[in-house]
Amino acid sequence: VCHKCKPRSRPQQILRDFLETLGINFIENDRSTLKPRELDFWIPEFKLGIEVNGVYWHRDGFGPGIVDKTNAMELAGNQLLHFWDIEINEKMPAVKNVILSKLKMQDRIAARKCVVREISSKESREFLSYWHLSGAANASLHLGIYHHDLLVGVGTFAKNRFSRDGSYEIIRFACAGVTVIGGLSKIIKFAREKINFTKLVSFADRRISVGDSYNKIGWQLGHVTAPNYFYFKSGKKLSRQQAMKHKLQRLLGDVFNPELSELENMILAGWIKCADSGNLKFFKEF
Repeated sequence: VCHKCKPRSRPQQILRDFLETLGINFIENDRSTLKPRELDFWIPEFKLGIEVNGVYWHRDGFGPGIVDKTNAMELAGNQLLHFWDIEINEKMPAVKNVILSKLKMQDRIAARKCVVREISSKESREFLSYWHLSGAANASLHLGIYHHDLLVGVGTFAKNRFSRDGSYEIIRFACAGVTVIGGLSKIIKFAREKINFTKLVSFADRRISVGDSYNKIGWQLGHVTAPNYFYFKSGKKLSRQQAMKHKLQRLLGDVFNPELSELENMILAGWIKCADSGNLKFFKEF
């Protein structure tokens, strides 16, 4: 597509149509906020920018990295949300959930009016696949927040995937198009009664978060991780964990070459590598 003749992609048009329904003032293709760079959408009232990143045009090593724009916006006191075009096409409810939360346009429910219950992994997966931008992930404890017997939030927990220090990790947390005030604290309290962990960690995706939820409940920022990445080909997305080199022979078959690196093998097989802004690692000791 020629971006001069047709400057707005279909995913960008979808997002524009959604923003128009909200009745807010926004600027499309703004070049005044982050000169000389362009923002797909800029919402001045909330100091919020939104980028629609096509997996082809923003593949690793092609053009400026997502992390560069994220850093520049945060240095200016703004926040920048990044959504992949495949997320807008396939997970628009989760995309809307993030945006409405940032714009404070969701119904608000007090956690004291809710109850927390353990739920099945099936219920958890169905909920998170719809409401969480990254979908569901393996976990050992699945908890639901209920308001008048309606499931409005889900949090999942497991042993820390990246450390053997005995700590646990919040794997996922999401609400169903509402803001549950105090919901994160309430679900953590319930989880600790079940597991009795002494340290809990969580990773906030810098594409959509500056860590406000953790700052408000007194968690400490450990460090900022390097950009994460995934691979994409013909409508299929693979996480970096799914594409580790020791798994590639089964994944790629005869195309796999043990003498090449993970990235070299994936590129040879026609996969595109896409990187993000990294994560903010937070932790709390009890």
